[in-house]
Amino acid sequence: MAATGKTGLYVNPQGGNVQAFMPLFRNALMNGDMRVNQRGTSTNLGSLTAVATTTPGSFVTDGWNVYRTGFVAGASIGQGTDLTYSDLPFSGAGIARFARVGRTVTNAATDAINCDYNVDSRGSYRLAGKQVTLSFYYRNGVNFSASGLTATLYHGAGLDQTLVADFGGFTSFATQTFAKTGAWTSATLTATVPTTARQVAVRFSYTPVGTAGNTDHFDLTGVQLEAGSVATMFEGRLGWTDMSSFSRATNSFQVNGNLDIVGHNFSQVSSAPHVTFSTETSNVFLSWLQRTTRTLAGSWWQTPAMLAYTEISYTRPTTSAYEGGVLLPDGRVVFVPRAATMIGIFNPTTNTYSTVPGAPGGTAYRGGVLLPDGRVVFVPNSATAIGIFNPNTNTYSTASTANYTSPTTFAYLGGVLLPDGRVVFVPYNATMIGIFNPMTNVYSTIAGATGYTGGVLLADGRVVFVPSNTPTVGIFNPATNGYSTVGVGTLPSVAYVGGVLLADGRVVFVPFNATTIGIFNPATNAYSTIGGMPGSASYNGGLLLPDGRVVFVPANATTIGIFNPATNAYSTMAGPPITAAYVGGVLLPDGRVVFVPASATMIGILSGFPRPPPELCYHPCFNKY
Repeated sequence: MAATGKTGLYVNPQGGNVQAFMPLFRNALMNGDMRVNQRGTSTNLGSLTAVATTTPGSFVTDGWNVYRTGFVAGASIGQGTDLTYSDLPFSGAGIARFARVGRTVTNAATDAINCDYNVDSRGSYRLAGKQVTLSFYYRNGVNFSASGLTATLYHGAGLDQTLVADFGGFTSFATQTFAKTGAWTSATLTATVPTTARQVAVRFSYTPVGTAGNTDHFDLTGVQLEAGSVATMFEGRLGWTDMSSFSRATNSFQVNGNLDIVGHNFSQVSSAPHVTFSTETSNVFLSWLQRTTRTLAGSWWQTPAMLAYTEISYTRPTTSAYEGGVLLPDGRVVFVPRAATMIGIFNPTTNTYSTVPGAPGGTAYRGGVLLPDGRVVFVPNSATAIGIFNPNTNTYSTASTANYTSPTTFAYLGGVLLPDGRVVFVPYNATMIGIFNPMTNVYSTIAGATGYTGGVLLADGRVVFVPSNTPTVGIFNPATNGYSTVGVGTLPSVAYVGGVLLADGRVVFVPFNATTIGIFNPATNAYSTIGGMPGSASYNGGLLLPDGRVVFVPANATTIGIFNPATNAYSTMAGPPITAAYVGGVLLPDGRVVFVPASATMIGILSGFPRPPPELCYHPCFNKY
């Protein structure tokens, strides 16, 4: 969201604008960073894909419809994949991919070339009657034949229509031509959506002249449409819960036909979960989460008849090998290397394990965070550098952060991705909060906090630190960089490890040595407990399940803990037969849970849950340890 005078201010590092704090899901456009490409569009920019000459044309990347007026021949498309820190989209927002749209070499037709994005009606309603800002990065080829690239915003009175098929039903309400430039440039367009709008659409277009040279094209990425008058930092949305915005899913799913996702056809189910907002407050996210978990626990998704725990054998590199896991955009799971000298990669499609060498070992990292550009940040525990895993190249490196010095051994435990793109390192033995900016590779600290194991991102952007060796709950507000505490009384050493955000906004603290489940309500700062836990290093990390329950990951416990916050009931089922088995877990898009092996010689799998909306798997409130 752009600035509207609400509580909390944020300084946008791209332009220095002071604006309201950014809520989650503010970008109305899916795949604005052009990363999802399942249409067969060429990634070889020296050999582009010809645009189809029949309706609806072609899709340069998923959701982005390209065609010429009259569907005449002579347009070409491609996906660029090579942006680096020298390119503004990458340095400014961590974006590595872009769409290329243009005219085929030697083509002399001068019919307009269009690149459209149609926001479905469900996603458009929240913008009706409001001021919106379109922001994007673009550049033009040397032979770009028009004077500039035109961006146009449309509104329509129909339901779920498209510009290509129903152009007569749309009316433009803002348009601007942006001057030709050979260098990556950021641009914005602000306007007010008519109150009668039932749908919003975006078009980028140009009308070529003469005969096309070798580079008569434009490149486009980082496209964002949001409520407000100031462009905020780009928010990449993969869009897997907004299936009507796409006609295909991503590689993380088995796709059969148009919208049939492993047996569930979203186009035929009116009650399918959808991320749609009626307000611009943090309660929107919780409202969606509540609706989703209620739906998944009901009859629309098949309620599991029986949960099953199974194990997949693997060659353990060492004891205390991994701590924490991260779900990648391609569906694989990264095991964060603690004592292991290699990164673990688990492919749940094939149930295979592989490794990437280079990790330092010792107690290097404890926890990982998925960045918007697809990379994973490893949280430094005793490592002397911040770890980075790039799944596109399957390589491990350390951040070129000249000012990072490990404050102590066992410094940080767990990390959280903030809405502004920074990563919070949760202080365990360190006496300061760590802040890492992956866009600038700058590390900074905020003094005063220590004794926490894991953090939870709240819907309002604050972060709750889970109490471990401190009698307080920590609260970090990134809008002000302020840190405060709420007392919880006497706790045992390493009381809780990891926390889980519930649909009602409360946070569950996972019992490690504590014999109680901790419940913290950030709305009232109230802390309460539910007894009956085994203690003795029983559980290490937890996950919100699709039906609203919470699973506790077994460490020394030989049972898997299941907590139902609707009834405050705790139950168990048989788990691993060894101690120090798992540390952290990952919810997969197919509904299974992967337990990350620490000293176990197997990878644990818990199955029987309904398939979740992928936002539940990938959202920064959940996809981290």
